[in-house]
Amino acid sequence: MERKDLRQLLASAQQELNRLTTKEKALSRKEKTHRKIVLGGEVAKYLGLDVDQDMLVGFLITCAGLTEEQRKRFISNGARARENENMKKEQKNKISTVKSKREKQQVGTVDPELKNDDSIQGNKETENGLNLRYQSRFSSMLGKAIDKEK
Repeated sequence: MERKDLRQLLASAQQELNRLTTKEKALSRKEKTHRKIVLGGEVAKYLGLDVDQDMLVGFLITCAGLTEEQRKRFISNGARARENENMKKEQKNKISTVKSKREKQQVGTVDPELKNDDSIQGNKETENGLNLRYQSRFSSMLGKAIDKEK
């Protein structure tokens, strides 16, 4: 009886080991595939999508035969270029966040009475074809006075 239990435990442990091994292989395959996609994206970004495959293979063969000094130079140039790109992206993100903050502040400064009037009017167009949106208290008061005169 004990022998059967030990065999069952051994079999279940073996199954768990097989499951974990299979999971590890799948993860390593996914990681390799991800790296290939990223490398393909880098090639497409710098050489374009219209690159001739034979030219690319020839270029890669040439790169494989570089000296250690030439490789180091290529690596440093690539690292510098990537740093510059990252800095540009960060600056672009900062600019877009500043713009979105400004837009939120502008929307937040609209007169609450005006918001109610806009919803009632349904954003109707005026006689000259312009959509009235009042951004400040003065312009909203002026617009209300004009509407009363009509």
